Amino acid sequence: MRAKNGTLRFLQLTILACLLSACDGGLFGTGDGQTIVVDTATSDSGLGGDVTNASAGENDSDAITESFDNLQIGTTTTTPLINLINVSDRTIAAILDTSNSLLFAAPIASGGSTQTAQLPLGENNIILIDPDTSNELLAVRPLNVGGSTLTTLLVRGNATQVLDVVLLSSMSISLTPSLAQLRVVQANLLSNEDTAATFTLQPSGSSPGGSEVSFPDISRASASSASYQSVSPGDYSLVDSLSRIDAEPVNMQAGNIYTLIILNNPTSAILLHEDDLLAR
Repeated sequence: MRAKNGTLRFLQLTILACLLSACDGGLFGTGDGQTIVVDTATSDSGLGGDVTNASAGENDSDAITESFDNLQIGTTTTTPLINLINVSDRTIAAILDTSNSLLFAAPIASGGSTQTAQLPLGENNIILIDPDTSNELLAVRPLNVGGSTLTTLLVRGNATQVLDVVLLSSMSISLTPSLAQLRVVQANLLSNEDTAATFTLQPSGSSPGGSEVSFPDISRASASSASYQSVSPGDYSLVDSLSRIDAEPVNMQAGNIYTLIILNNPTSAILLHEDDLLAR
């Protein structure tokens, strides 16, 4: 009988060993009678479709986590939408961590932007990763969105090359078809200190706009507070009250909605993004 018990014990240990080796990481008890399978398989950083454990790479030590609520109606669709503008100096990919899938079909290069992607209603976790290493660079946990909302992630860098994000409630439908809508967002430092300044659209050019429009208290730190203002269609010069950038020509079209991003870039001091093209 003792020999039979010994044989049975050996068979039980053999079966347990096979189960442990088959789950790539082990079986761990939770203390409540449940068993959890821990997956330690290598992450798949390929683009397109679902991503298995794509956010499991080592995080950058200085990676930033933000949270954001967007309940402002900005589109004609009931589904929450999101887009991304990348003014950092590195290529990034975006993952919807709650479903472990890529938000956008391809990486977003420096200076690039996306069309919209759909989000589930309520809380979402967005992770930005290096598409080559799958390392987490930045996270928005949670991003809470309501129906008919449009959220813009403006990704930028700082002096130490660490990414951060400006989270904005955006509009893609115009309520003023005879006027343009414009907001001004400062992405980078324009001097050694982040000093608030007024940026003004001054009528100029061959088809000058109707009147001057001012955007006060613009700074890098206040970027997430940017709000749209109505602007008469026509040609303007964008003027910095502290003269840190040269006057930039800007054209406003009736019914269009714009985000004007101020950069510290020797080739172009501004990036004009047309938000109304994001409508679905």
